[in-house]
Amino acid sequence: LLDLTRRYYTMGHFDYADAHRLADVLSERDELMLVCPVAVLQALLLKLEENLPYEPRAYQDIMGAYVRYFHGATADGALSEDDLRGWPLMQGLERVESQSKLLATRAGATSAMVLNFCAAKDRFGEVHELRWLLEPPFGDPARSAEFGGAEMGLLLQTDL
Repeated sequence: LLDLTRRYYTMGHFDYADAHRLADVLSERDELMLVCPVAVLQALLLKLEENLPYEPRAYQDIMGAYVRYFHGATADGALSEDDLRGWPLMQGLERVESQSKLLATRAGATSAMVLNFCAAKDRFGEVHELRWLLEPPFGDPARSAEFGGAEMGLLLQTDL
């Protein structure tokens, strides 16, 4: 797991076999805590990084487990300074924290119109010229001179 983690953190390489290895560690984490608690802690950070973008409570649930396991291993004396220096736990924590902050940042709301338009004729043979797009309130930037050179319409409030 240490090599897998280092490879992932340095090169971003994480393949199918790595995902299975991670799942195996996490499914046996209570037994592995007795032998190699630092591997379980690292696995929890990797799982958190995976789940954070799409599971709303991933940070609370997985980080809560991480803290419980960390405190248990520390209280039992099962974590050594060599473990903490040798495994990239801090790097994992920094990655997860950074990702969490990025996901918590809300983008400003904008508006735009997306139109699926392939042809003027629809499947029933009816012609849709969409002239309404060029009329107020939407506006036609090419006709702005007719309105004193000012831009006009709702298109001003879009990302276009």
